[in-house]
Amino acid sequence: MGGLLAVVGLLCVVPGRGWAGEFRFVDQWQAGDLPAYGRVSVGLASVKPAALRRGLREEGATVRYAVLPLRESAEAEVPTVLAIVEREGAEPVIYVDLNADGRLARNEVARRADSKELPTGFAKADEPAWIAEVTRPRARTVAIRLSGLSAMVTCAVRGYVRARLPVGREKREAVLVDDNADLLLEEGRDSLYVDVDGNGSFDRRTERFPLQARVGVGEAAFRLALNVPLDEASWQVAPTGTVPVQLSLGAVAGRVESLSGSLSESNGHTHQVRSLDQPLDLPAGLYHPNGVLLKVQTEDGHLWTYTFGAVGGEPIEIAPAADPSTPVTVNLLDGLRFEITVTGAVQPEREVTFDSAVLTSTGLRLAGGERDGGRALPDALRILAPGGEVLQEKAYSFG
Repeated sequence: MGGLLAVVGLLCVVPGRGWAGEFRFVDQWQAGDLPAYGRVSVGLASVKPAALRRGLREEGATVRYAVLPLRESAEAEVPTVLAIVEREGAEPVIYVDLNADGRLARNEVARRADSKELPTGFAKADEPAWIAEVTRPRARTVAIRLSGLSAMVTCAVRGYVRARLPVGREKREAVLVDDNADLLLEEGRDSLYVDVDGNGSFDRRTERFPLQARVGVGEAAFRLALNVPLDEASWQVAPTGTVPVQLSLGAVAGRVESLSGSLSESNGHTHQVRSLDQPLDLPAGLYHPNGVLLKVQTEDGHLWTYTFGAVGGEPIEIAPAADPSTPVTVNLLDGLRFEITVTGAVQPEREVTFDSAVLTSTGLRLAGGERDGGRALPDALRILAPGGEVLQEKAYSFG
């Protein structure tokens, strides 16, 4: 059978370490001299948002709405509706759906804030602002002001979390800030600050680390729980140092003519892969496969080109084995989607085995579905399970 390619599972096993510690929630705007709150600006519109069951009716007033996109989890948004009621010559009245039940009760009114209640840098001295106490998905204090010539509303959510992290031989103060004010810790959207030099303050230029699943701080590294509510933040010490890694493609029937691929660390540094002959020395950490271009020649002389593209998913953690000198095996193809290009003269019924499917094709390219990749489509396509039963069969017609 020509072009047999069987993909094996990932062999790199993440060490079984539980979360070592938790951050504690602090219901304040500031962490020392660091403004430790997130903010978000959302547009105002006169159309009732879908999250509100019934709009406000205010005689002689203009009513505009905004939706504060708070989150309970990565999958569950808890939209909190704000209604700005404006009358000529009067200060706006702001209603807030405090319990996110889709209704605006008459007692759900934000109160005018005193300047001492507001976070540093949130509003100018003469600029009006309001305070509301929401109860879902978490009980939080929200500061509100109109912005953008009153076309938008800006909200800040009070609260951050704090912990002491082991950096070198010392424990350093660390703060997690929910920059986008949605109550959830998300990769690339929020920030970790660590008092690396131990001077009692946080330098926003040198001591800020964009939130990632793994964050390197000096010679230390930490894994942080992502897509969890801010007040459920957790951390653990992550392995450091260099790890010998043996990259693999699984089992390939045929001779690998050429290979091109790469792995990217969570900090963006990319490692190119051109050969599987020798282990690579890679820094311990989280890696994302970027894709692989593989050319295999089978015994009958046909050249098969496989293009594997990254589609996201969970990163691969590369950590030292129990014996640090033992290479850790990682499958380059794990979690990647595939395309197949057949070159040369191919018999109509030649079959290609890929993972758990068998594809019958002539000049066919697959990328999440059949499409014409600039080559002739086959007369028919059959996808078979390993046992031989037909999972899908499709005939093509022309003209």
